[in-house]
Amino acid sequence: MKNIYRNRIPNLMAVLLCSVVFTACEEFVETDLPVTETTADAVFNDKLTAEAALLENYVSLRDRALTTGTIPGIGNLMGMYADESLNWQVGSMAEQAFFTNAITPSDAAVQNLWNDSYKIIYQCNRIIDGVAQSPAVTAASKDQLTGEALFTRSFVHFYLVQLFGEVPYVTSTDYRVNKTVAKMPVGAMYTQLAKDLVQAGTLLENTAAPVNTRPSKYAAEALLARLYLYAEQYDKALEYSSGVIAAGFSVDQPVENTFLKGGKSIIWSFKPGVEGANTNEALIYIVTGTTPASRSLSDNLVASFEQGDLRKELWIKKMGTENAPYYHAFKYREKGPTAATKEHSVLLRLEEMLLIRLEADLYLGNNATALQNWNSIRERYGLDPFTELPANWKQLLLDERRHEFFCELGHRFFDMKRTGTLEQEMLKTKPSWQKSFAKLPLPQAELMLNPNLLPQNEGY
Repeated sequence: MKNIYRNRIPNLMAVLLCSVVFTACEEFVETDLPVTETTADAVFNDKLTAEAALLENYVSLRDRALTTGTIPGIGNLMGMYADESLNWQVGSMAEQAFFTNAITPSDAAVQNLWNDSYKIIYQCNRIIDGVAQSPAVTAASKDQLTGEALFTRSFVHFYLVQLFGEVPYVTSTDYRVNKTVAKMPVGAMYTQLAKDLVQAGTLLENTAAPVNTRPSKYAAEALLARLYLYAEQYDKALEYSSGVIAAGFSVDQPVENTFLKGGKSIIWSFKPGVEGANTNEALIYIVTGTTPASRSLSDNLVASFEQGDLRKELWIKKMGTENAPYYHAFKYREKGPTAATKEHSVLLRLEEMLLIRLEADLYLGNNATALQNWNSIRERYGLDPFTELPANWKQLLLDERRHEFFCELGHRFFDMKRTGTLEQEMLKTKPSWQKSFAKLPLPQAELMLNPNLLPQNEGY
């Protein structure tokens, strides 16, 4: 990869922005700029260089940071941390620490989740500031670039809150501001992210960016629906999820086609870097042999499915021997390259909107509508419809989301946490679970650099 620019400017808690890489069909461009001084006008002097910075964020999220489908991503790590995955590779320090819930503030995996996320946030802020000041970028392009940067900044902040609790909300590229920034209360963060996402959706409304492989208006509205669900603002969660449901996405496809690159329900996904490559998720989750070499699905997860659930039949594969079986996730099926790319890494999909609408209706007391919509979901997966709303619908809905989103971006952990069921659920499989494990520790190096991040999360 070639550098677009290098900029040695102190960043949030000593995070350095090392390079911006532009990738489109794996073609790269390079400009030589001063190491210590790079002005916004120079970096964003046309749409091409501005978009280069934007696309590097997606490359980072796809291949190495936060939502990556590789080992350091939250899909893998939080699956280990919760009750989805078993770690068989004891020598993998990060995975073993997450699997045994023995994380410390000095762990590199925790530091990387923080650093890589704030690098992306910093880059988003550079894009927002840069294109606003550039007379060479057209108004339409400014809308698209700013909208995508606002969305991405909100997306990353949202996940940081779920992982760490109170974290800084960063909108500046001024290192003097960033190195002393304080944590923002979660409620205030949600309010600010909602404003940003509404603005992002407005800016993206008329852009020509592909719906599936670049953030669109509907991606912003989908994240808003999730944000409002987590904030227990069910009327707004219902409004935004219903809007996305009505936008033309569809679950009218075979269940096994959900994660194909042309999946009808995909709202936002990452395409691989080169044609013929497939997903990072398939590389780590698909395992072979009579014993798992790295990870497998927990017996507790596999046993929790109802008999006949197509998600179990089609998204889980049984391996090993008859006397010693194990199971691996099989949502993504192409472990190696194919003549043409078949699968994309999915970040947002319509199925989540259907479940958000269902949950919002239930909490708002719209029971008849909720029952009808829930039965539509059940029937799609080969399950008998409910004749009436179950009395234990809260637990069943938690299970429904578990079966829909296992091994996807930490959904299971976040769902248990937001519904207040984390401790009771985790004690079923991890007797040493503690209440304080609901948050990861703030990285010790960041606390030493910026005392305004204190206090450390409870229990660490």
